[in-house]
Amino acid sequence: MTLGGFSQQSTTKEKIVPYRLRTDLIFQKQIFGNKTYYIVKDPLGLSYYRFPPQEAFLATLFDGKRTTEEIAEIFNAHWPHRKINPAEVLRFASILSRRNLTILPANQWMDQLPRKASSFFHQLSKFFVKIFFIKFPLVRPSSWLDRIVHRLWWLWSFQGVVLTVCFWLFTLLFLFFHRTSFITNQIQFFSPQNIFLLYLAIIIDKSLHEFGHATTCRRFGGEIHEMGVGLFFFIPVGYVDASDSWVIPDKKARIFVGLAGVYTELIVASIAAYFWVFLPLGLAKNLAFNLMVTASVTTLFFNFNPLMKFDGYYALVDLLEIPNLREKSFAYCTAKLQEWLLGYQDPSNQGKKNESINAWIFFIYSILSTVYMAYLCHSIGQVVRNFLKPIGLERVGEFLGFSLEVAFVMAILLRIFFQPLLMISKTEGIKKSLCKLQWVAIGGVALGILCMLPVREKVRTVGVVRSDFGQNVTSPDGGIVQEIWVYSGEQVKPGQPLLKLRNDKVETETQLARLDLALKMVGFSNKRTFQQKDEEASKSKEIQVMKSRYDYFLKKKEQLFLRSSIDGIIVSPNVESLKGRYFKAGETILKIRDMHHFSLVAPLNQSQSRIVYSGAEVKGIWISTKKIFHSHVAHVSQKMADVSEFDPGHLVPYGGKVPLIPSNIKKEYEKNPFYFAYIPVESPSQFMVEGLRAKIVIKGRKTILGKKIYRFLTALLFYKHEE
Repeated sequence: MTLGGFSQQSTTKEKIVPYRLRTDLIFQKQIFGNKTYYIVKDPLGLSYYRFPPQEAFLATLFDGKRTTEEIAEIFNAHWPHRKINPAEVLRFASILSRRNLTILPANQWMDQLPRKASSFFHQLSKFFVKIFFIKFPLVRPSSWLDRIVHRLWWLWSFQGVVLTVCFWLFTLLFLFFHRTSFITNQIQFFSPQNIFLLYLAIIIDKSLHEFGHATTCRRFGGEIHEMGVGLFFFIPVGYVDASDSWVIPDKKARIFVGLAGVYTELIVASIAAYFWVFLPLGLAKNLAFNLMVTASVTTLFFNFNPLMKFDGYYALVDLLEIPNLREKSFAYCTAKLQEWLLGYQDPSNQGKKNESINAWIFFIYSILSTVYMAYLCHSIGQVVRNFLKPIGLERVGEFLGFSLEVAFVMAILLRIFFQPLLMISKTEGIKKSLCKLQWVAIGGVALGILCMLPVREKVRTVGVVRSDFGQNVTSPDGGIVQEIWVYSGEQVKPGQPLLKLRNDKVETETQLARLDLALKMVGFSNKRTFQQKDEEASKSKEIQVMKSRYDYFLKKKEQLFLRSSIDGIIVSPNVESLKGRYFKAGETILKIRDMHHFSLVAPLNQSQSRIVYSGAEVKGIWISTKKIFHSHVAHVSQKMADVSEFDPGHLVPYGGKVPLIPSNIKKEYEKNPFYFAYIPVESPSQFMVEGLRAKIVIKGRKTILGKKIYRFLTALLFYKHEE
């Protein structure tokens, strides 16, 4: 609040101003940003206001006896370089009245004071604050907090802070050595089964967070006016009123108070980590995990984040000594954009716009905050879409997410253009402003037309060659390769023997089945003349069962002779070296491929699979030979690809060494499920083999340029959510 913001009105009649400054207010001098301010504390409303020396002096002149002329005269005599008129005195009196810093005995003066009506959005925000954060004050804790602070004084000492930081680092090292606990962890953080424990962890964590603010504020001399229970978005948490930190003169102490909640939560998270690792499976272990995650990850991403108005923001404000950093940054950048684009200068922003010393801070903060808010809007849209997808309302979720993003963009445009368009007829330099506005309008229309141009989506990916027809030769029982009758590169026919396995277990079971059958048949033939018909039928049935068992093992023994089922070529290298090697049941021993029919298999993420269709044109280049080829998409799989279907070549899209084991594909697949597009290789050369790679460009569905740019930006900035 500056005196420059007062409206210039005609001089008022010389009357006594009935406003009288309250005598219970506490004024405390403070150095902030190398400037002197006065912190005014309201002990009844527990509110704090920061005034420059001129405004603090002007406030003391309201004694209920002076006129506006007298107040202006005294002020101008004391501050000759900043003169004010009676109208400004009256305006300042209105500001003090709205902040409940004065006593007004005469109600008839209320109508004479200019008032600024609160906006609809301001009233709406106050309503939601009351609804979503309900406080129930219980105690005034300063007395017993002193005893706690006295016993834990070392936590706020330099040595205590160093030890605490070392404790955090040691905990990180401890978790690194016990990282297998994360791999074997069975807790699904956002699952319905975990909601209650997550709810309980938030209650404990945020209550300790507020307690950290209270004890730290008390440690550095601030008063804790009240402590109680609050409903934060209907979650019961403890809360404290540590606003007295405003009057703490030491800047470092104020920063410590602002970050005390994060400081406390990281201690809680570190302690919870040890409980989570060492406790046996059960409720306590799950609660410790939720508390560890809530007190560490969410704290660092939200409370410590200076781009949101939480603890990190207020600590940054004290560090930079720029009060209302967020509001000033947006106001300054808005004023600059209005001046550059429209030639419009808002008189109420002149003071903010001219803060050239902090200009780079305002620009950086406003840009980062805007990008972060865009990220939040997009993330919220993706969460809504994924939430509605299982019930068949994915399109509704996409519409809601898109609407949220459009509303965010419109809010920025309205902030920049609405006031200049509304006030342009009342400002000076109308022609210049209209000229700039015309160019902006022309540019906007041209940009809109450009965004409506029809284009095609394009997908750039990598394809790996696979044979359309092939056989992976396996054995249902496994065994040791005893004989080999083929070699690498040999052309084989259906039914041709390939190799023979030796499996001692199958051989033994076959011989036992044969021996059991022979003994049973001998015994049956010796006693047949003396048996009754019923016994004979029973024995005959037993022999049939044993014969079926013997035939089963004969078949298993026959399966140790592996044969080709297709007409193709042996593509496995060094087949001769397989002799004497053991293969497990189901393990691939040889690969036979039809060398006349090949397809490129290209992975597509969810976003890409929606714009690629059967028959789409494909242009590619072979990585090995650099030859260009053309083809089309035969079909796109409707089911998500399994991790086992990925070829290691898919991980190296631009050539280079192919990893033997795709170590990161499972993690990537879990974040971003993939589909496969199958592209036939037309007229394959004689050197075509499986595993060859090609960089390909698929022409997708028709769209407009604006949507294509939007998809590109969202994939670039928010890949893990969009894709």
